[in-house]
Amino acid sequence: MDYNDYKFSREERLKYYGLMLLVALAISWLMYDSIIALVIFLPLIIFGERYYKKLLIEKRRNQLLMEFKDFLYLISSSFALGRNMSKAIKESLNGLRQVYGLDSLMVRELEAIDNSIEEANDLDYVLLENLGERSGLEDICDFAKVYKNCKETGGNIVSAVDGAAKIISDKIEIENNIRLATSQRKTEGRIIGIMPFLIVAFLKLSSPDYIAVLYNNLTGILIMSLCIGVTIVSLYLVERICRVEI
Repeated sequence: MDYNDYKFSREERLKYYGLMLLVALAISWLMYDSIIALVIFLPLIIFGERYYKKLLIEKRRNQLLMEFKDFLYLISSSFALGRNMSKAIKESLNGLRQVYGLDSLMVRELEAIDNSIEEANDLDYVLLENLGERSGLEDICDFAKVYKNCKETGGNIVSAVDGAAKIISDKIEIENNIRLATSQRKTEGRIIGIMPFLIVAFLKLSSPDYIAVLYNNLTGILIMSLCIGVTIVSLYLVERICRVEI
């Protein structure tokens, strides 16, 4: 799996475009009182697919990273008992299957690595490096480098792997805590972002005459378009500000 790319299934694509068309239709009715304005939002829906894919890629990477953290704990215990990497992977698979299920990302990756080691006699550190490159995650790449250096130089693998596992796990835990802390701010920003639409909907339903002056004239169209633009930019800035990396 290439974690830098995300391919929609047919069901996911239909779900995305169906939902976006409904949202665009609702905004067209609220802000312009006409479904003809739906044509304006079609390019935005197509462009939004790329942004939505980025969100899904990030979500998948975060999931892989959390599963990799637990994998480090498991193999660290196995190495402490004198196991090699191949046996440590086999033992860690049982624990990961119980926690994340048979179809989890890390379970599928480790099963592929285990099969490659047994059937094709591929080098374990090469397979771990390949996983790091495909995932685009620095922590997995760093662990693969540490393990490879120990294998090539004859260093103390148990001590090095245990130390690397603790450092990387601590870093992942800090990143997760930051992500949890900023998730509330993201939610608050999204709620504030949709408030203009809720206000317009309230006025349109409760006092249609009061807001009628903003429809069917150039000034109203410009004002509504400006509100939509400011809202989109604001939501984008909230996502950027709340994205913290270490």
